[in-house]
Amino acid sequence: MNSNNGKVLPAVQVYDNLNGNWPLLRSGIAQILEKLDDGMTIARYMELYTAIHNYCADASKTVSADSFGDRSVSVLGEALYNNLVLYLSKYLEQLRQQLPFYDSAEIALEAYAASWKKYTTAAGFLNHLFRYLNRYWVKLKNQFTEAYVYDVYTLCLVSWQQHIFQYVSKDLLQDLLRLFTKLRHYEPVDMKDVKICIESITSLSFDKTDLSKPTLKLYKDFFERQFLSATQTFYEDEAARFIQSCSVVDYMKKAETRLSEEEELVKLYLHESTLQPLLRVVENTLITLHASTLHEAFPGLLEDGRLEDVVRMYQLLSRTDNGLQPLRVAFEMCVRKSGLASVDNVVAATNPGEDTDPHAYLHALLSVYERYRKIVTSAFNGDSEFTKYLDNACREFINRNAVCKTSSSRSPELLARYTDAVLRRNSKTGDTEDIEQVLSSVMIVFRYVEDKDVFQKFYAKFLAKRLVNGTSTSEDSESSMLSKLKEACGFEYTNKLQRMIQDIGLSSDLTDAFHAQQPSKLSPIDFNILVLSTSSWPLSSSSTTFRLPNELAELHDAFQNFYQNKHSGRKLNWLMHLSKGEMKAKFGDSSSTTYILQVSTYQMGVLLLYNAADSYTFAELQQNTELSATYLSGILRIFLRAKILVQQGNNKLDDPSTVFALNRQFRSRRIRLPLNLPIKTEQKQESAETQKTIKEDRKLLLQSAIVRIMKARKTLKHVVLVKETIDQIKSRFKPEVADIKRCIDILIEKEYLERQGRDEYVYLA
Repeated sequence: MNSNNGKVLPAVQVYDNLNGNWPLLRSGIAQILEKLDDGMTIARYMELYTAIHNYCADASKTVSADSFGDRSVSVLGEALYNNLVLYLSKYLEQLRQQLPFYDSAEIALEAYAASWKKYTTAAGFLNHLFRYLNRYWVKLKNQFTEAYVYDVYTLCLVSWQQHIFQYVSKDLLQDLLRLFTKLRHYEPVDMKDVKICIESITSLSFDKTDLSKPTLKLYKDFFERQFLSATQTFYEDEAARFIQSCSVVDYMKKAETRLSEEEELVKLYLHESTLQPLLRVVENTLITLHASTLHEAFPGLLEDGRLEDVVRMYQLLSRTDNGLQPLRVAFEMCVRKSGLASVDNVVAATNPGEDTDPHAYLHALLSVYERYRKIVTSAFNGDSEFTKYLDNACREFINRNAVCKTSSSRSPELLARYTDAVLRRNSKTGDTEDIEQVLSSVMIVFRYVEDKDVFQKFYAKFLAKRLVNGTSTSEDSESSMLSKLKEACGFEYTNKLQRMIQDIGLSSDLTDAFHAQQPSKLSPIDFNILVLSTSSWPLSSSSTTFRLPNELAELHDAFQNFYQNKHSGRKLNWLMHLSKGEMKAKFGDSSSTTYILQVSTYQMGVLLLYNAADSYTFAELQQNTELSATYLSGILRIFLRAKILVQQGNNKLDDPSTVFALNRQFRSRRIRLPLNLPIKTEQKQESAETQKTIKEDRKLLLQSAIVRIMKARKTLKHVVLVKETIDQIKSRFKPEVADIKRCIDILIEKEYLERQGRDEYVYLA
């Protein structure tokens, strides 16, 4: 009968006597096939082996070159081989009649598995017994003739396929599928023989034209295809029922269990190549077809903090194509919503008229980030795409929230104020390690801030105050923060900030040189000065005039001359509104307590006047100090609040005739009194000036970027120029298209550019 690949076994009708050897060999073959469990003696085995050898090597019957090609070979075997084919076919036909495939699946498979196991074991012994035939006659037959014959073991398998398998295959397949279905229904089923039955199918899946070539064609075509189809039908029905009657979480648990069971099923019973096709079928049926239902439940699980179920959903959907993309979008929306709500709570807790607390604001932003960062790390295995969507959400709610409604630059400003509070001496932050950790948290928010130039301006302002007032926590902390900013934004971003710190060191050396040069000529006043480069420091002159007290004028003039002699051509611009000092004061002749007043130079100028008289009118104080009415009013309010001065009469504070007298009865438990407090008008003016500076700097930055681009490209379309300008500037701030257009118009007026046509610009060298 024909085999699958078109090759045929010899059509033998009658046994050859094989020179009288066949009766002996037939009884031996029968013993191996039918009574293998009884065993065979070595003498009996050698008798059979010798008979086969002697027949094949009979020199009296040499095979001619006509039979085996271009040389004579003293090997016989064709008759012996044909006899074996005939015997196997009759034996297997009888065996087939005994297989009970009309009984239950378990009984039928048990009988088939037992017969297969016994037969293949016997085939192994036969192959060994006939190895001389295999080694010579089979090999030469295949080498020198067009006919193709199998070695004895393969012959046994082919015979099984032709005389048993092709007759029982349909029943075998149905019984196998029936058992797998019962197993999936958790019904009691005996699976001990399934593995052997599957192995029989894989063993019969060989390429008969090339036995060395591995193939699973029969296994794939006959069994696996039908098995996968039955699997899909089973899970389609189960999934439809289960998703209607159970919650999404229970459905995911069921899907997890089923996937695990199918993996175990392959491991126990099927060929390993079935694992991936089987999982694809189950994943498509249980997950892909119901992915929309899972996607809808994801935001609720995330908001409720059900991390275990979020992990489960991620792991299930990661098995499917594009199953995670809707999760990423929902995740971004959830993070953004949570961030905006957190900022809304901060705004709601802020009293009307008060500014937003930087600490509360930063804590709200970081708490949302940390919460969802942990989810990305633990639930999503640090998935880079989820990290990307987290970044998008954080960037959105940090730059566009309830606090930023009044101004888009509020986030970087509050971040700079918070950083200033951390780096200022006497901050609530603990040791250096705590400060370093807080600064790292600051950089997390800074990374998402779009208007980094706003942060730079405010940070420079606050750094200048810390350095001028000597209130920095430590030089190491300041350097650490600058290093982080430099790493994030480059050298240019921190260049001026670094030079500010360098100026402080140079000023210390300059002060020492001044004291060393004129030690005997100076007054007993302890005097230190900071000489700061105008180009690096964000300091502006005061909006008020001021007459320096006589007690300080001598020191002022001495240092002015010293510096001019040391650096001719340089001009000193004195910033008295940033100067400060300490004064010793006694109130009343009978008082023995000496107080130390920490004051600004302006406050010092007012208080020193009271060495000459006990009271002055507002007009007299203004005349002697030359301070503006606004500044003088702020100073007097501080003194009145501290009860150092008392106001006489009921006139308004800034009325020229209002008298302010020294309080001779002043008493305080504190010896050191800090009076150098910020004046609200100064704070508002400073913030407004900073915002104005930022706008002007942005214009210049945009113009310089446009000129650089046009100088390199010479001619550009309007759309391309706008796009390239945004790409260059976006690391500092997010420019508006309208601002870019205005800057282009300015450059056209300055004759850097000219229009060519309707939407093209040309660079003018």
